[in-house]
Formats: sequence, C-alpha cells, structure tokens
Amino acid sequence: MAKILVIMEAPAKAKKVQSFLGKDYIVWATGGHLRELKTDGDYYLGIDLETMKPRYQPIPDRVEIINKLKEFANNAEQVYLATDPDREGEAIAYSLQELLRCKSKSYRLIFNEITKPAVMNAIANKTKVDMNLVKAQETRRILDRLLGFRLSNLLKVKIDSKSAGRVQSVALKLIVKRYFEHQNFKPVEYWNLFGLHRQDQFELTKINNNKVEKTISSQQMVNDIIADLTPTSKITNIVQKPSKSKGISPLITSTVLQKANSKYDYPTETATKILQTLYEQGIISYPRTDSTRLNDDFIRTAQDYLTNKFGPEYLLTTTKKQKSKLNVQDAHEAIRPTNLNHDLIWAKEHLPKEQYNIYKLIWEYTLGSLMAPAQIDRTIVTILNKDKYEFTLATGIISFMGVKKLLDDKEEDEEDLLTSKNTYQLGSEIKFDEILPKQSFTKPEPLFTEASLIKVLEELGVGRPATYATIFKILRTREYVTLNKKAYEPTTQGIKTIDYLEKAYQSIIDEYYTANMEKVLDQIAEGKLDSKDYLIDFWLEFNKKIKQLFRDRF
Repeated sequence: MAKILVIMEAPAKAKKVQSFLGKDYIVWATGGHLRELKTDGDYYLGIDLETMKPRYQPIPDRVEIINKLKEFANNAEQVYLATDPDREGEAIAYSLQELLRCKSKSYRLIFNEITKPAVMNAIANKTKVDMNLVKAQETRRILDRLLGFRLSNLLKVKIDSKSAGRVQSVALKLIVKRYFEHQNFKPVEYWNLFGLHRQDQFELTKINNNKVEKTISSQQMVNDIIADLTPTSKITNIVQKPSKSKGISPLITSTVLQKANSKYDYPTETATKILQTLYEQGIISYPRTDSTRLNDDFIRTAQDYLTNKFGPEYLLTTTKKQKSKLNVQDAHEAIRPTNLNHDLIWAKEHLPKEQYNIYKLIWEYTLGSLMAPAQIDRTIVTILNKDKYEFTLATGIISFMGVKKLLDDKEEDEEDLLTSKNTYQLGSEIKFDEILPKQSFTKPEPLFTEASLIKVLEELGVGRPATYATIFKILRTREYVTLNKKAYEPTTQGIKTIDYLEKAYQSIIDEYYTANMEKVLDQIAEGKLDSKDYLIDFWLEFNKKIKQLFRDRF
C-alpha cells in the first residue's frame, strides 16, 4: 500500500499527477463534492437557524468513492489534499478531512498548473487547510440556500415561477431591462458629411467652432450646408504627434469567455469545458481566476522567448499596473501557457480546433502583455471652408510594430489606422472632388450576448469566474430567457418574475446589494468578518420580509 494518498477532484488531473510521482504515492479523484446540504429542519433548509451551522450528508452516488478513500486514508501515512486552488476546492479539502477523519495526518497542496515542477514544489511547501476560505465558501453556500429556497418558494406560490437566486436574478434583471430599453427605443436621424479629396475622406466636424456630432438632423440641413460651401478650402492646421497602441492584458476567466463568445461563437458552457480540459492536460494554468498577475519566473522565461523570437526591442520595458476591479481576489495568476515550447505550431498539430482557438487566445494575450506597444505616427489635418466649416482628416502610420507583430486585434485599437502618407502643406488650398453625405440613425444598446453580459456582471462585481456558465444554463432551463442569434431575450415568465421582484423585494435583485455580498465573502475569506453574525443578521431581516410577502395578496 502506498505511503501517501493524494486526493484531487478530476480523474484526468489525478492520472496526470500520478505520472509525476513514484510508487510511494497513490493519486485518487473525488469527481467533485462528496457531501451536500441536507433538506431537513425549518423550511427544509438543512441549516440550524440559531447557530447557522449547516447539516451535511454524503451525496448518495459518491458513497462508494468515500468508502474507497477511507480505506486508502486509513492505511496511508499522510494524506495530501490537492483539490482545486479556490474556495470550492478548499471546502472539498475540508470535507475530506471530516469524512475520512484524517485531519491529524492531512496536508493541503496548492498548485496553479498540472506540471511536475508545480506539483513537486507544492509537496515541498505543503500547508494546512485555510479555514477562512472554507468559511467563505460555506457562507456563500448557506446564503444561496437561504435566499434560493425561500425566494423560489415565494415565486412558485405567487406567480408560478421556478426559481430565484442571488446572482441569477440580477442577471435576469439586466437582460429584461436591456430588452425593454431596446423595444422602447426611438431612433433619431442624423447625418455626417465627408469631403472627398483623392483617396482621403475629410469629415465635417465643426460649424462656427461648434461640434456637429449628430446635430445635422435632416436632408434639408445637409442640402443647405452643401449649397453654402465654397469650391476651395484652406489647410489651417497640421498636427503630427507620435502615439502608442493600447496595452494588452493577460486573459482572465471573464475575458477569455467573452472573446471565445464574440470571436468564435462558443457558448460560455462550451468555452468553460475547453478551459478545464486544457488545464487538466497541463497545457494552461488554473482557468478560474480574476487576476491579471503573472508570476516572476514565467515573466523571465517569456521575456527570453520574446527576445529570441523578435529581438530585445520588442520587450515591454516598464511594468504595467493593472487597474483594480471590484472584488478581485488575486489568489491566482492570469490564464497562461504552462510551457512556451507549446507554441502555436505545436498547438495546431496537437489540439482539436476548438481547443486550439482558445489556446491561441491565451498564448497571444499572455505574451502580448509583455511586449512593447506599437508606435504610431499620427497626423491630423484640419481644413477650413468659408471660415466656418471645419473638416478634419486623421491618419496613422505604424512606425514600429511592437505587440502587433504577435497580435493585431481590432478590439484592442481605439481607431482604425490608415496606412497611406499624406502630402498636405499648411496654408495650401484644396478642392474636394465630391461632398458625400451619409444618413444614419441612433441605435439602442444591443441586447445582451453572453460575452457582453459577462462583461457587465464583472464590472458590477456580481458573480465569480466559475459561476457564469451556471448562471446562463439556469436562466435557459428555467425558461426565463431564449437565445435569438446569440442575443438573450426574456420570456413572458422571465419578465413576470422580474416585475414581481421589482415590486415586492427590489433590493434582492439590486446589483450593488449583490456585489456587496461578494465583498462580504471576501472579508470572511480574509478573516476580517465573522460569518455567523453576518448570516444571522441577514436571515432575520430577510425572513421577516419573506413572511410578509407570503401574507400579501399581490
């Protein structure tokens, strides 16, 4: 019998890690959580509402695995709990200690990638289960049970809706709100005027020194302006200034899911599974993260790679400081390749197309974040007609490719770059070959796609990287939304659900209220807040409101 039992979550990961270790180790997988909250007691919550202690039971179809792990643990000298490096993984590690009764000889292993160096380093630095993280996960689970069970029961009784939830209801509210904004939007007509000179288009930007953006509102106004223009215009200003392309950040869970959806039409659930597969194969680092940080060892290796491939001038010379976002845990690095020998040529030969596409995104944005920006020579030419109408032409010539040598993504550019030089001289006169009017209408904010909704949820601090796919799946299976050409539209029942919650219990679907709950969970994870006091206060106020709503007639 092996001396050391290593317990992980996924069988694929366990098999990979077993190949790194010797005969003294046996690596086994749990397949996820092994125990669940009971559905007994007050309101079938499975929670002691005076102490806020949860009551657990083994998941029925995991009993055989539990018994097998008990046998291994009883005969092992040490037990290494190598579940995922997040709150859920910490909670599973703690539940293993409880179920296997092995706390005295168990240790926690934390590694961010499935590679031999990472695993061996974790063994050399084994630690104990972080009870603050366990408390944070348990608090989230209790909150979801308290809120979900009671609120869902209320909705079933009042409007025959199937469920509500701490995050799903906020997401549904955003979808419904955007839908009605879209439906009620009234387009407004506006015109742009362009003066064509050779291959260049000068845009009318000011009249009498006032900006004309969306103020030319009719064909008649266009005709009056064209009739008032003189045949020649004078070049009054030429501004030349160097600029740089925007910096690129490594990908986190939300951004890779957004790009996978917008670029390849991959649903969030599909992209999440691909990320998990790449991680279990040891090809990328841990994929559930909200941090853009990269570790120093990887940065040094990547800088050597980029220097050899492109030259030292292509390296970013200053350290970028990423903007802090709401509720960023920063427990893990950004999603990155684990081995730079696995370049895109290797990936194309070894990975299926869908995996390759996701890996390509991760590869390009990781290395791109360490490359110097492109340098652009910008020129803005201003032309004045009749001392009244100001036209401008903006051009940009790339003088140094920088990061664009690796990644040229239109989403990362503030504007399209023109590649032709101009020969305009200050003070000279030109004649337009043609005046081209263009009619447009204002447009509403587009309906939410999975990509755009993830972006908003992330900005609001609602939900976590691991929850997005589950949110969308619940909304669809509950028949609260439908997908129409990638865009989410609420169903009649979805609208009815949000309408009731808006009138009955507005704060429960308030995005800032929900985001504050995420902050509370972070404070518990950091040991700064007592979970019991918070849960009791929440429950007393929440249940009082729910009881009142059950008595109300609407």
